[in-house]
Parts: sequence; C-alpha cells; structure tokens
Amino acid sequence: MKILAIRGEGLASLARRFELALDASPLRDAGVFAIVGPTGAGKSTLLDALCVALYDRTPRLTGRGERIGTEEDARTAGDPRNLLRRGAGRGHAEVDFRGIDGRVYRARWEVRRARGQPDGRLQDTTMSLVDVDTGRAVSGTRKGEVLAAIEERLGLSFAQFQRAVLLAQGRFAAFLEADDRDRAELLERMTGTEIYGRISIEAARRAREERSALERLEEGLAYVAPMDDEARRAQEASLPERRLEVARAAERVKTLEAHARWWNERDLWAREEADSRRELAELDGQLDLAEARRRDIEEAQLAEPLRAPLEALDRAEQAARGARDAHVAADAVVASAERARAEANEALARADAEERDARARADALGPVVREGRALDRELAVARTRMDESAARASRAAEVSARRGAERAAHGARLATLHDQIASAVARRRALGELDGIAEDDAARVIERLERLIAARDALREAAERRERVAAQTAPRTRALEEAILDAQRWRAALDAATERLASRRDALGRELPAHELRDALERFGAARSALVTIGEAARRASAAAARAATVRASERAARLAVERAEARRAAALSALPSARARLVEAERARDLAAAMLDFAQLRSELRDGDACPLCGALDHPYARHAPAALVDAQRARAAELREAVVALERTLATAEAEIGSERVASQRAAEAAVAAEREATEESERARQASRARALESLAAWWSSAGTRLAGAPSEGLHPGGATGAPLVTPMWAEPLASREIDDAWAGALEDARARVLAALSAREGAERAVEGASQERDRAASGLAQVERAARDAEGALEAVRHAAAEHQREHARALAELEESAARIATWRAAVEAHVGSLDELDRVKLLDVQRALATCAEARRDEARARTALAALETDAARAADAEAGAKRDEDDARAARARAEAEVAAIAARRSALGADDLDALEAAARTACDRGRASRESAAQARARAETALAAALEAASAAARAHAERARELHEARARLDDALRASGLDERALRRVLARPREELAAWRRELAVLDERRARGHAVLAERVRRREAHDAAPPDGLVARDAIDRELARAREAENVARRFLASLEDALARDDRQRAERAEIVRRIEAQRARVGTWATLEALIGSADGKRFRVFAQGLTLELLLDHANAQLDRLAPRYALRRTPGAELGVQVVDREMGDEIRGIKSLSGGETFLVSLALALALASMTARRVPVDSLFIDEGFGGLDAESLEVVLAALDALQASGRQVGVVSHVAAMAERFAARVEVRPAGHAESVVEVVS
Repeated sequence: MKILAIRGEGLASLARRFELALDASPLRDAGVFAIVGPTGAGKSTLLDALCVALYDRTPRLTGRGERIGTEEDARTAGDPRNLLRRGAGRGHAEVDFRGIDGRVYRARWEVRRARGQPDGRLQDTTMSLVDVDTGRAVSGTRKGEVLAAIEERLGLSFAQFQRAVLLAQGRFAAFLEADDRDRAELLERMTGTEIYGRISIEAARRAREERSALERLEEGLAYVAPMDDEARRAQEASLPERRLEVARAAERVKTLEAHARWWNERDLWAREEADSRRELAELDGQLDLAEARRRDIEEAQLAEPLRAPLEALDRAEQAARGARDAHVAADAVVASAERARAEANEALARADAEERDARARADALGPVVREGRALDRELAVARTRMDESAARASRAAEVSARRGAERAAHGARLATLHDQIASAVARRRALGELDGIAEDDAARVIERLERLIAARDALREAAERRERVAAQTAPRTRALEEAILDAQRWRAALDAATERLASRRDALGRELPAHELRDALERFGAARSALVTIGEAARRASAAAARAATVRASERAARLAVERAEARRAAALSALPSARARLVEAERARDLAAAMLDFAQLRSELRDGDACPLCGALDHPYARHAPAALVDAQRARAAELREAVVALERTLATAEAEIGSERVASQRAAEAAVAAEREATEESERARQASRARALESLAAWWSSAGTRLAGAPSEGLHPGGATGAPLVTPMWAEPLASREIDDAWAGALEDARARVLAALSAREGAERAVEGASQERDRAASGLAQVERAARDAEGALEAVRHAAAEHQREHARALAELEESAARIATWRAAVEAHVGSLDELDRVKLLDVQRALATCAEARRDEARARTALAALETDAARAADAEAGAKRDEDDARAARARAEAEVAAIAARRSALGADDLDALEAAARTACDRGRASRESAAQARARAETALAAALEAASAAARAHAERARELHEARARLDDALRASGLDERALRRVLARPREELAAWRRELAVLDERRARGHAVLAERVRRREAHDAAPPDGLVARDAIDRELARAREAENVARRFLASLEDALARDDRQRAERAEIVRRIEAQRARVGTWATLEALIGSADGKRFRVFAQGLTLELLLDHANAQLDRLAPRYALRRTPGAELGVQVVDREMGDEIRGIKSLSGGETFLVSLALALALASMTARRVPVDSLFIDEGFGGLDAESLEVVLAALDALQASGRQVGVVSHVAAMAERFAARVEVRPAGHAESVVEVVS
C-alpha cells in the first residue's frame, strides 16, 4: 500500500486548491521530505485531508465532544465537516493510492453547504472510490459501502492506519512516562489489544450464565413429577369404560336427533303444503284481474284486419293537405316573381344614368392631374436634399455629445482616483504606529507575537496543573485513611460470618438426611398405590356391568335399524310406480318440444299481424328463432325425473341390503350381551375377593420403617384413629382415594403422614440453604477485605504518583516562565506599535493577535492601493487633454451641418406652397377614383340587366309550377274520396265505428304481446301449482305413514334431546379429563427425560467454561488483558530495540521484572546498568519514543506492506548530533523502500532534505501549499 497523491480545496486555512504529487518529482525522487510552515499555517490540515479522504475521520477530531455552531447548524466538535473553511460553500479532499492488489485508486471526500452558498446548512458528506486506470466506480454510492471498499483495498483499518502510516510521537512519550494503569490504556489504544479484555470479561460472564442455566435446569427437574407406574396402569385401565359411556351417550343423542329430524321434516312438509295452497289462491286472484286484458286482446284481434284501410285513409288525407298547401304556395311564388320583374326594370334605368355622369367627370379631371405630377417631382428632389443635410447635422451632434461625455467621464475618473488616494492615506493613518512596520517585517512580528502568546498560555497551563495536583493530594490522603478503616470493618465482618457458618453447619448435621426423607416419600407412594388397587378392582367390576348393558343396548339398536330399513324399503316400493309414470310424461313432453325445432320452414312464413296457419294466433314469439330454452327445460326436467327414479331404485336396494346386515348385527349383539354379562359377574366376584389386608400391611410396614423416625411422629404406629382426616388435594390421586371401597379414615392417616415427611424434607432443604447463604456471606466478606486492601495499596500508589506529578508540574512552570520572558524580549523592537493598536502585551490573546495580523495586512494593502491610484492618475490626465481637443472639432462640424439643413428646408417650403395652391393633394387617388366611378356605373348597369333577365325566367317557372300544383291538388282529392269509401265499407262489415277502431289500434303491439305472455305465464303457473300441491300432499301423507320406532312426542323431543346431549357432554368431559391426565403424564415423562438429557449436556458445557474462566476469565477483564498486553509489550520492545540499534545504540528497552507492564532502560555503555525511563534526557526520550513509533509501524505493516510513512513531530527538542542520528534513521527507512514525510518546525530539517512542502500564510487566514526542491 502506498499513498501517491493528496489533493484538496476549501479545507480550514487551505482555501485554494492544492496538490501533493508523491509519485512525481521532486517528492518521488527525494524519498524523505519535510512539511514545514509556521504554527497555524495548515500543516496538519494536509494530514487531515489524507485521513478524511480515506476514512471520513481524523485523529484530531476523534470523539464527539461538545456541540458547536448555530442552533440550525449545530454539530459536534468531532464532526469531520468542521474542516470546511468558514465562508466556503463546498470543499473536498482527494487521495490517490496503490492498493494491496497493485491497482491505483482515487478516494474522494466532499462536504458542501446547501445550494453551495456560504450561508447554507451543512449537508452530509459524500465519498467515492474510482479505479484510476478504468475510470469506473468500484463500490456503491452509500458512504458505508465506499468506506468498506477503501479499507479492503488498503488492507488497514483506521486504527491500524494511525499505527502504520500516520505516527505521532507524543503518545509514545506519554507511554514511557505513564504508570502501569495509564500505560495499559495507552497500549490498548496504540496496539488494538482491547479485545483481550472483552474476551476475559465474556469468558467470566459466560461461565456464570452456564452455571445459572444448570441450576435452573436442576430446579426445574424437581417441579416435573409424573405418575408412578401403578397409578398410570390404573388410569389406562379405566379408559375403555369411559369411552364406552361416551359411545352409549352419543348413540342416544343420535337416536333423539333422528326423531327431531322426523318432526322437523313433517313440519317442513306441512308448511310447504300450506304455501302451495296459498300460492294457488294468489294465482286465481291474479287471473281474475287479468280477464280485462284478455278481452282487450280479443278486440285487438278483431280490429287488426281494418288497420290497412284506416292507414290508407290517413295517408290520403295527409297527401290531400300537402297538395292544397303546395297549390297555394305556387300562386304566392307567381305574384312574387311579377314584383321582382318590375323592380329589375327600374334598377336598370337608374344604372344607365349613373354611368353617363361618371364618364363626364373623368374627362374634366385630366389637365389638373398632369400639372400636379410635375410639382410632386420637384418637391421630392428638394426633400431629398433636406434629409441629407439633416442627417449630416445629426451625425455631427452625436459626435459632439460623445466627445463631451468622454470628457465628463475623464473628470469623474480623476475625482475617483483622488478619492482612492485619500482613502488609502486615511487607512494608513488610522492604523497609527503600525504603519511604520515594513511589509517584510510583518510576518516576523506575527510569528513572535504567536510565540509570546504560546509561552504565556504554557505558563498559565503549568500553573493550573500545579494547582490541580496540589488539590488532588489531600483527597488521595483521605482516601488512603478511609481504605485502612474499611479494611478493619471488613476483617470484623469476615470473622462474624465465619462463626455463623460454623454454627449453621452444626445444626444441619443434627437433621435427618435428605436421602432418607426422599426414601420415605417413595414408600408413601407404594402404600398409596396399594389402596388405589382396591378401588380399581371395584371399578373394573362396574365397568364390566356397564359393558354388558351397552351390548344389550346395541342389540336393541340393531333390531330398530332392521325395522327402519324395512320401512324405507316399503316407502321406496310405494313411490317408485308414480315416479316412473312422471318420467314417461316428461319424456313425451321433451320429444314434443324437440319436434317443434323441425318447423323451421313454417316459422319463416309467419308475418306480424297475420294469423298462424296451425294455431291461429296473431302473436308469433318464435317466428325468428326456435324455442331452444323450452326444449332445454323439458330435457332437464326429464333428466331430473330419471335421476329420481334411479335414486328410488338405489334406495330400495340399499334398504334390502341393510335389512340383511342389521339382522346379522342383531344376532351378534345378542351373543356379545351374554358374554359381557358373564364377564361382569366374574369381575364382581374378583372385586369381592380383593383383600384389604395387603393394603393395611403395606401402610404399617411403611410407617414402621420411615414414619416413626420423623420429628413429632406418634410412637404407636399408623392407625385410622391417628389420622387428621384432611382430604388429599393432589389431582392425580383425587379420584382413586375417593372410591367408595376405601375407608376415609385410612386416607386421612396416609395424607397426615405424607405431610409430615414433606415438612421434614422442606426443613432440611431450608437448613442447607442457610448454610449456603452463610458460606456466601463469608466469601463476600473475604472478597470485600481483599478489595479494600487492594484499594489501600492503589491509594498509596496514587498518592505517590500525585506527589511526583506535583514536582514535574513545578518544573514545567519554571520552563514556561523562562520561555515567556524570552518571547517578550524578542518583541521589544515593535512593542510600542503593537501596544498602541491593541493595548498592553500582557493582555494580548489570539483574537487580538488576529486583529494585529489583519491591521498589518490592511497597511500593506493600503500602500499598494495608493501606488496603483497615483499611476492611474497620471495616465488619465493625459487622456483628458486629448478628449477636450476632440470635443471642440466636433462642435464646429455640428454648426456647418445645421446651416445646410436650414437652406434645404426653405426650398422645400416654397415648392410645397405651389403644390398646395393647386388643390389636389393625392393625384393618383383622384385619378383612380374617377376610373372607379366609371367602372362602378358600368358594372351597375350590367348587373341590373342580368337581374331583369333572371326575373323574367323566374316568372315563367313560377307560372309553370302553379299549373302543376293545381293538377296535383285535384288528383289527391280524388284519392281521398276513394279511401274514405273503402273504410266505410269495412266498418259497416265489422260493426265498429271509426273512433272505436282508432282507440283499439292505438294500443302498441308490444304491449299486447306482453299481455299475452303474462296470461300464458299465469296459466302455466296455475297448472304447475296444482301439480306441486298434489305432490306435496302425497309426500306429507307418506311421511306421516312411516314414523320411527319409539317416536318421542313432539312436545317432549327438545327436552329429551337436551338431556341426552348434556349426558353426552358429561361423559365426554370425564373421558377428556382422563385422557388429559394421561397426556399430561406423557408430557411430564418426556419433559423429565429431556431435562435430564439437557442437564447432562449443560454439565459438560459448565465444565468447559469453568476451565476457560479459570484460565483467562475475570469480571474486569484484567487477567487475560494483562497477559496479552504483556506479550504485545515484549514484541513491541523487541522491534523498538531493533530501531534503537540505529537511533541510539547505547540504550535498550526491557520489561521490569515483577511488574505487569513496567518498562526500564538498559545502558549498554555503563555495563548494562538498569535505568529508569525518567532518568533519560529530553532528546534521549524523543529517540526512544521514535523507536517505539517505528516499531509499532513495522508491527502493523507485517500483514500489509506499507510504503508510505508520515511522522507528525516537531523534532525541536533534539541537539544537532541527535538530529543527525534521526535523519540518518529516516534515510535508512527511505532506503528500505518507504517514502517518509516529516511534519516539523525545525529549519535544519527543511534544509537537510532534497524536497520539502512549504505551507505559507497568505493573509486573511489563508495559506498556500508549494512543493520546493
């Protein structure tokens, strides 16, 4: 990895664009170069640009810090956007580098304000990464993706980059002088070993978690208690009996539901029969109301033949009225044509007179036009001469005005330059004595003032540190005293906890052992199982009797099924003949409808209004298409009836098959009933023979072996009279112990004994917890004592460190005071001028220094402005003189042009007067008007002649049309008379009058057709309704004839069904509770096995993590962190000693024996004498810290080859010989292939190298970057 170029713009003091081409001459050839410049010029900004372009972070702005900026633009002090220069709208940093893959990339970081304006809000930064060779982006557009791609190609994280590429020796000097605790923190930050502390903490935390998980599993195992095997077998044995009870209850519900369905079906058939009767009554009423429409349809059929004569009469009357109107209109046209001909004759006479008058006026106008044209030509020539004179005068006036404006502008510029000179002089005078400081001396003045301020700040900071150290001494002393008192208190607490632990262990030894108490509980379970066995025997006898009753019920149900199947067979036999008859009728109707489809030729001959030759109807609904819907309906009905016949036949066959199978089932049920009764008798006998003596012996044996050893137990043994009588509450025992065959007194005695065993076991566990609590209390007291003793040692060490720091800060205060006095002496030459501007130097700060810097820059700028203004003034005075001469010549030319224009205007006025006397202003218009008048008269005469000819033609046409209209009128009147006669003959033949005929025929044919369809639908619905009623009556009667066996009365069926369902629910609840208990026991057994398996696995994990905790784990992470930091420190010291062999061969670094992170110096020239770090001089300390920095860089670069190195260190504390040693070491680094850049203030550094980068202030808080070879 190598840095090839650094570019940027608008960053802090580097406002202008800058570029450091590290891969080009002279920096490439130099190998080692210096970055030099005064304090605050912007040297560190170059390194900031390098960091933000690659990582969007800088070492100087690490952390969040306090918030700065305005309320609308607030940001943290650690925000990298703070690099944007104040007053800049945008800025950027750009770095070219060669990645670990050998390719060259360009990383760019940009920051801008809204709209690119200086007053806009800061926007989010953007980053990009481009392959320089291809020009294509190599990552996404999101900043996170770009950062990941850059880090991948660099091969270094930001922390590694600070250790391998960008070094600051100040951290290593602090590392050398720090104590073990501070050195550990610095070592973590410099080497990235903080992960080992987190690993140690995580190992301890994980071990605690695993132990807690094991304890939770073991506690959970105690709460999982499944049934014992005997109780489990008893529960499983009663399961078939419960299921049989549920089956019997479900069969009873099924039977009653069948009775309820029969009653519901009967109600349904009765309601449908009533509905059919009601619908028939409604149809009869609708047909009565439709009789009037039926009569209207008959009248329409009678009047339909008279429609044609009536329509012919209407057409004849309309034609006669049209002919009469046409005749009248033709006579009116003839009269209008005669009037038009008279008007045309009068217009022709007027047009002839107008044409003669126009020709006479045109002949008299000729001489006047010729004279006017001659005068117009003379006037045009004179006006041309006048316009040329006016143009010359205008041009001369413009030239004169322009020359005058130039002269005025020169005057204004002269005044402006005089003002500028006066302003520059006033600015210099306003600055007072600062004007006496030469421009070349200004930079030195500012630099020395900066040193003065820095020295005073250092003095003030040293005094503050000295005061803080003094303030820290007293609290540390008090802390040491308090730690000693705490140690005494914790030691007393430890002794008391130890005594309590011993007493509780003695008390625990006197209690009954826990394993004997658990053995007692197991014996109690065995006794309880013996009692349960007796109850189970009685229940099995009862279950056998119930099974016998169930089998008898099954036999009766089989007989009922046979009877119901015979009833269904009889019903199917009775319904089958009528269904087959309806099927035959439906197939006949279907065939008839299909035959209608073949009358296509006859349908095509039907005409609206004509009677049908087959049925005589006037309405032909199927004249255009076949009644396909009717045919489809008939086919569907035939198919439906066929399916009904097939269903009846299938029902008949099914009923016969059921009769045979149910008879076989009835016979088998009878045989099973006999067997079940025999089994019930045997089970009852076995229940009577079951002996209670075995249960009593088991209870007595348990009490003699375990119960008599309990605290407070009766010595006479276990008897029913000694029982407490308290009922058992454990769910899995509730049903067996409540059996009628078990004596309540024995159950109470058993429960009382069990309660005493449980109480003893609980007391034992409580005692064990008390012992464990006392032990933990003692451990806490011991731990507290150890912590207090460590705190006392830490407080004593801290007090010693504070005292040492106080002495060091006293020395720093003395050095700062000397520096302040030296800086004040150097500024004595210009002291008066500076104090005159800002007051006493004792009050000088950074703000006033910036004011002085601006004032000096203002002086220099004012001098330059004055010189430029005076030079411009001399040149402008010469130009003003030339402008005055040009203005005078322009005035003379303007006067001559005005005189020529006056002469031309006089000539034009004379000719215009003669032309005006002639009286004809526009000769062309006058001549054109005369011609137009002649043409208009001629056109008027021709138009009038044409109009008279058209009027003659129109009159002739009108006379012809009037004659034709008269003939047509006579013909239409004859036709009307004939039509009237034909209609009268038809009316007399039909017996109708014309008014009644028109009323009947006025009704629309569509309405009559709709009435016919409605009547047909009503007739069809009535016929279908009668058929449906007959079918429903038959179905209801058939249903009443076949009720089920043992039919429950209608008013009692709901009540009986509710009782049966409740009985079924009770039986199902009992079965569900039993199945639930078994399922719960299954789950508990599986859960217990799973918990046991998990406990074994967890114990293995606890062992692993306990071992790891013993090796590296600790609550504060110190154990593994110190171990890893020790190894890292040894490796770092090995690399540093390799660097010291070149930088300072006299010294070597070595770990301090017995200290965690102590470092000591070996003086090889003094016989390997061991020296402390603080015994080294300032230059020696710098060389050692530089060796550490180079060592850390080489350690970090082992995985990734790094060919660039930047050292941010002033080198100001070295003498000439040490400086040469450092430079030789840097040359050795360069010889190994690295390019090294050194940030320094030392002049010898800049002169020593072949190339350097100079950062020079340019005024107004700006600096320029220049590469010098």
